[in-house]
Amino acid sequence: MERNDDARTATPHATDAEPGPDYLALVIEWDDEPLGAEPRGVPLTRPQLPTHGSRVLRGLAIGLGAIGALAAAGWGLHKLREA
Repeated sequence: MERNDDARTATPHATDAEPGPDYLALVIEWDDEPLGAEPRGVPLTRPQLPTHGSRVLRGLAIGLGAIGALAAAGWGLHKLREA
């Protein structure tokens, strides 16, 4: 079988190409508001401070969670030492 060198030289090789990025990113931004329109948004309001009852419940939940995490860590260490 005869080799065709003309076909091989007709296509550019990867080494012949100029160096460039390995990828191309396309970013499309869409703005539904017409030009010159006033920006729409939620008016800023000051968040309500938690009441005393919710502060107590939140503190209790944090404390119980910490105790539970310590208990789970202790149990895990105990099981590791047994093995």
